[in-house]
Amino acid sequence: MKNNSSNHYSQEVMDFVKVLLHNKGMDKMPAEILKDMMLDLYLRLENWLMLDLMNVLDEKNLKEFDEFAESQDDPMNLDSKELRDFLELRIPNLNEVIENSMKNFSEVYLSGGNLNK
Repeated sequence: MKNNSSNHYSQEVMDFVKVLLHNKGMDKMPAEILKDMMLDLYLRLENWLMLDLMNVLDEKNLKEFDEFAESQDDPMNLDSKELRDFLELRIPNLNEVIENSMKNFSEVYLSGGNLNK
């Protein structure tokens, strides 16, 4: 993997994070703190999604993902067309997996549960 850091932000995921923080009552925090909280929650959600996606791949596809990740500058970029294409070919119900993952994340976050898988 060339780059492990997240320097991208999926607008869809960022919007979801904003709603979560609002629902948790955190959107009244000072702007700088809210910005940090959004980034932290975004990265946690991104990791959560990637783990759920990797969990539905079989061993062969996981090996292919490792090869794919090695060839990408930012393999975890949720806005990446290459990542989306890769996953769509291997996970027929990709949108359902993503929706369920985000729903589960939301339930855990809003209930005060542990977001570390």
